[in-house]
Amino acid sequence: MVPDIFSTLVFVIDLEDSKEAMFMCTFLFTFFLFARVSNILPHVASCFDRVHHLCRGDIHECQVGLLVLFKWSKTNQFCQHRVMLPLVRLDSNPICPVAMYSRMCSFYPTRSQAPAFTYSSRRGKFVLAQKGEFINFLRAKLALAGVSYPHLYRGHSFRRGAATFAFNSGVSGELVQHFGDWASDAYKVYLEFSLPARLQV
Repeated sequence: MVPDIFSTLVFVIDLEDSKEAMFMCTFLFTFFLFARVSNILPHVASCFDRVHHLCRGDIHECQVGLLVLFKWSKTNQFCQHRVMLPLVRLDSNPICPVAMYSRMCSFYPTRSQAPAFTYSSRRGKFVLAQKGEFINFLRAKLALAGVSYPHLYRGHSFRRGAATFAFNSGVSGELVQHFGDWASDAYKVYLEFSLPARLQV
């Protein structure tokens, strides 16, 4: 996943629909926070955990946009530390994660302990999004947007794409590692180097 793909998705996602706006928001959060989908959404609704997954109260407005608190991760299973990451406002950009979060919240303002990502069902009830829905919705919209091989995209495509995009944009390896909460240099296996970068070598 790269920003150009998100810019394409905006045109095939109905942002007036609470469910579609919510999924676009989860896509942007997962990418720009280098997040594991398991930190964003549970596998099934019954497995939602306020420590493992994002709640509305973990997302705070700040001067630059949003601050997002991760309390648990694959590399922080005993919650020894907390990771607070910024999401910067991208003014006038259709893939601004801050604006998309505001749009999503306008459909469903809720309490701080509630799951961060929910949508309104046809019966008028609010439903907690799940990881399987996230992947299925992504692949369906990628196909609609004409992206090649949509079935090959999965949750890890976001972390891999974010790490590569950041590194190729000049972000240091140390910051990529910190932002993605990698405990080791394992993030390096995700990096895909462009031909211009290889020519520099």
